[in-house]
Amino acid sequence: VSLELLARKTPAVVTYRCGWLTYLIGRAMVRIRYMSLPNLMAGKELMPEHLCVTNPDAAVAHVVNHLERWLANPAELPRLRAAFDTLHREIGATGATDRVASLLWDRYGVAREQKAAA
Repeated sequence: VSLELLARKTPAVVTYRCGWLTYLIGRAMVRIRYMSLPNLMAGKELMPEHLCVTNPDAAVAHVVNHLERWLANPAELPRLRAAFDTLHREIGATGATDRVASLLWDRYGVAREQKAAA
């Protein structure tokens, strides 16, 4: 869904919900700063993310906070759409799958030999 929103240049807040055990296992195994593909591809937070482990009220408050800030600041939405447009132009042309894969491989330090094997 986040990629579809990126393609439509529509700002969004990404929320994930999981249980404690899943959170602990994931935390021990995964070392990435972002979970959504647009943020991973951009190397920065385009879509704010919130991981909800127990209380969904915290996730709702997080989403509402971002939406209120976007709506209260008239310059914020055009700024976000411009950032989406830039990323969209970088990856949106023919061969996008290969470019995104290469971008993610390079960003997370995967050796060239490992790419060829994948």
